[in-house]
Amino acid sequence: MRYGQRRVLDDIRVPALTAGSLTALIGPNAAGKSTLLRGVAGLAPASGRVLLDGEDLARSPQAERARRMAYLPQTLPGRSRLGVFEAVLSAAMAARPGRGHAAAADLHAVDAVLARLDLTALADRGIDALSGGQRQRVGLAQALVRDPAVLLLDEPTSALDLHHQYRAVDVIRRETRARGLITLLVVHDINLALRFADRVLVLHDGRLVADGKPGAVIDRELLARVYRVDGEVTGIGGRPTVLVHGVVRRPHSGAGRREADAIGNP
Repeated sequence: MRYGQRRVLDDIRVPALTAGSLTALIGPNAAGKSTLLRGVAGLAPASGRVLLDGEDLARSPQAERARRMAYLPQTLPGRSRLGVFEAVLSAAMAARPGRGHAAAADLHAVDAVLARLDLTALADRGIDALSGGQRQRVGLAQALVRDPAVLLLDEPTSALDLHHQYRAVDVIRRETRARGLITLLVVHDINLALRFADRVLVLHDGRLVADGKPGAVIDRELLARVYRVDGEVTGIGGRPTVLVHGVVRRPHSGAGRREADAIGNP
């Protein structure tokens, strides 16, 4: 994939992602994570193939691709005259075209997903009256209620507080398993990937540099090479956690720059 003449992603070859699995896509800023998601969703030009159950989605109409994949961007529009319940119901109905009215199953599905994402109290509030974090949760509800085969989520926790970050990713993992979804989730906080992901893909300089189980992939060498930090994976409260001790200086380059936002540590 390119932006103009600049190649952003090159030779990305991902072994099959399986139904019911949550894969975290991690890497430093400008590694190409969001670009990859947009390419898979068919929202940006890309060479190569994206196969779903053996079918090359590049040969499918975009409407069919959108029906089978739900893509949630990092930034959602704030201007809308719809209320929260109406917005999520519209997404449910759009996923099943041909009906002129909402079925009882649609209403039940909307109620259920709002409850799981702690949005019931906001059901009658207008989208334009919500905070950025609340809009992100509404966007996630819209993605889940469509019942796609594939979920592509670009940093759905970036505007959420700590409680709602963990609650949202826990819901994503449980829904992925219960519905047999293929979920690809971009996260900056490596500790979220360690705790919730079945698998991680690591992008660096536009290439896939690591792929596997989080505990096997995320280690001191990866933190130094990809994120340029001196860190380790240790157990806190029985859970693997990344701790950062300092920066890794580039040769002949001064102090370097700490990538704390990418690790999830202050």
